[in-house]
Amino acid sequence: MDTGSTSQTKNESEGQTGCEACIKKDRTITDMYEALGKIAEGKGRYSRDPLTHCSNTVEDMKALAVEALANSPKHSACDDMYEALKLTRDNLQTLSDAAIHYKKTFHALLEILNQAIAKAKGK
Repeated sequence: MDTGSTSQTKNESEGQTGCEACIKKDRTITDMYEALGKIAEGKGRYSRDPLTHCSNTVEDMKALAVEALANSPKHSACDDMYEALKLTRDNLQTLSDAAIHYKKTFHALLEILNQAIAKAKGK
């Protein structure tokens, strides 16, 4: 066994052999790819209220992106995947904020309409 080969040398900063570092990097890329695949499915906690359902789905997809980013050390081999996850997370945060805003707005408008209807019935 050639202990001086590049693939078997110790990576002192990570405490792993070259092969172990490659396997970890491949696993990281696979995990990030799987997270993006799950996000693309658009699944989330169900709610009968469409706005709540939308918000739940966006929050669940964002959680997948955040978890994948937290578990993914940045490697040059997976920079594109890492950046895609960051962009996905940021876009999902924007959608989440919009869903919360629209839900509050719709509920406020509904309340105003109900008050107007109640007032009109009272006349």
